[in-house]
Amino acid sequence: MKRILVCACCLLAAACGGSSPRSPTTPTPAPAAAPQPSYTVSSFIAGASGADGTQATFRSGSAPTAGSGPAATPTSNNSVINGGSNQVRIRSASPFQVIYIFVAAVPGGVGGYWELRLTSPTSDTTILVSLARQIPASSFDFVYAVATSTGPVGPYNAVQTRLVPASTGDVQVSASWDAPSDVDLHVVDPTGEEIYYGNTISASGGQLDLDSNAGCQIDNTNNENIRWLQGRAPIGTYTVRLNYWSSCGVASTNYVVTVNNGGSSQTFRGNFTGAGTSGSLGAGRLITSFARAVSGVSSSGNISSPPRLPLSPDDVIRVARKLAASHLP
Repeated sequence: MKRILVCACCLLAAACGGSSPRSPTTPTPAPAAAPQPSYTVSSFIAGASGADGTQATFRSGSAPTAGSGPAATPTSNNSVINGGSNQVRIRSASPFQVIYIFVAAVPGGVGGYWELRLTSPTSDTTILVSLARQIPASSFDFVYAVATSTGPVGPYNAVQTRLVPASTGDVQVSASWDAPSDVDLHVVDPTGEEIYYGNTISASGGQLDLDSNAGCQIDNTNNENIRWLQGRAPIGTYTVRLNYWSSCGVASTNYVVTVNNGGSSQTFRGNFTGAGTSGSLGAGRLITSFARAVSGVSSSGNISSPPRLPLSPDDVIRVARKLAASHLP
């Protein structure tokens, strides 16, 4: 009878308690950790600045959630080069003072974002986005949203962007512009030799490795790039000019020139109007002169893609046509 009562009590306890409790020696599984992004936003964007000189701040984690803040529309060149810069115009129907920027549409994800706080509210401004010198994807989205100084964030808007690989090095000078026009980058090296579309490689090692919209054959890249590979840039003074070869029918063109000289970087912005000059050697608006006091010690190149051949057959034809047109009365 005693055994029967013990069994009955055990069965009653099991029925009341439901399933058998987990053994105290069996650990409870921990929740799976969220996967870490493969990249950070600084792998794509080295920084951002406002027209008033304010500098963006890098923030870790995810950008603030979109809410009922101002809706803004960003417009920019959809092609960028590593080590260059891109002007982004941001407009809204109501004032904003804070701009948020992050990168999306990249396999593996991109963590972090940039926060740019302007000195005063505006509804229309142009900011400068500086690109990293090595970018790990060929296409991605730059995503923008705005907010007032203390209010909620507005909706995010993505700008689909493609990377046009360009060479970097001890000295890199690049130009980006916002219209389908023909803008030419010219750099005179310390020996006095000029690198431009008619002389794409100098004896000192400088090379124009990206030439866009030549002769108004619009490719929508809107970037040009001249560089000296690591260890190749000569000591001395460099002079940078930008020539408006042709408007190709547009009313005006806004540009930004970026100079990377060793570890320092400078940007210069401006605007072209008129029909263009069809200029060649010696042509162009003076952008800046800068000095390089120390030469590199390595002959290895820091490039994101193999340099182009000096001139392809198609390039030869384009350069010949452009040079011929530049000498027409």
